[in-house]
Amino acid sequence: MNRKGGVGKTSITANVAGVLAGAGYRVLAIDLDAQGNLGDDLGYRATDLNDEGAALFEAVAMGKALVPTKGIRENLDVIPAGERTSVLADHLMVQSLRRPDQNENLALRLSEIADNYDLILLDCPPGDAALQTQALIAARWILTPTQPDAGSLKGLEQLTDRVVATLPANPTLSFMGVVLFPMLTSAKRVQADVRATLETMMGKIAPTFTSTIRFAQAAGVDARSRGQLVIELARDAEGQDRFAWTKALRKQGDDGDEPGAPTRRLADSVGSLASDYLKLTEEILLTLAEQERRSTEATGAPA
Repeated sequence: MNRKGGVGKTSITANVAGVLAGAGYRVLAIDLDAQGNLGDDLGYRATDLNDEGAALFEAVAMGKALVPTKGIRENLDVIPAGERTSVLADHLMVQSLRRPDQNENLALRLSEIADNYDLILLDCPPGDAALQTQALIAARWILTPTQPDAGSLKGLEQLTDRVVATLPANPTLSFMGVVLFPMLTSAKRVQADVRATLETMMGKIAPTFTSTIRFAQAAGVDARSRGQLVIELARDAEGQDRFAWTKALRKQGDDGDEPGAPTRRLADSVGSLASDYLKLTEEILLTLAEQERRSTEATGAPA
């Protein structure tokens, strides 16, 4: 979550979920943004698997069981978003004024299926305060992507205020950390300045992760347009012929035949971008384990 849009929330949700699922974890990814961009990253938007947020609406607004969509990837289920998510946001805004207890609906529905998964990831919208509240009450940890600009950092500051306001309803809610997205690998000074600013802003509330997601626009566009995760695209790129496009054009000129459209070369940066997501996922798991350990020690609860 970040109150600012376009900071990488969906890209991180999709790709971290994919890496975790590929490693054997049972993962549920929930799209709470009516734009439904998680469906683009995971390739299900234009398929029958996309219910446009109907399952989420029926669960949160009508009290029905939350039914995940299966078959997205092995070990990875989703709750899609879309037109019905917009309707849900309007419904919750009205209900929150009448019945504040309705803010716990998502948490209640998730509690009924949580044991089916090792990790549940919520891809939160930058707006829609009612949906954000549902997410904050349901969540245990907050992962916050941010760009290195004043607007994104302001969104992070606003989110901190929202978290403080939510604590009476969910006293276990905590920040896991902040992820810089996207960063130019050559912008060392900018990254150092942003990290210093975040340290001043967040202090010990939310550490800034060592892992960053680099600026790799071509690879990101390739992945989303093909409905592939970056790690999947990287595997495809490993075996590609660097000169396929040139060869196809040369063959067309030599033979006078129409060989069909030559295969466009995938972005060279995709391998490095995939490595970033692998490192980020590893750091998330290590951080999660450490924070859970500290929480257990502080409360005296059994591990």
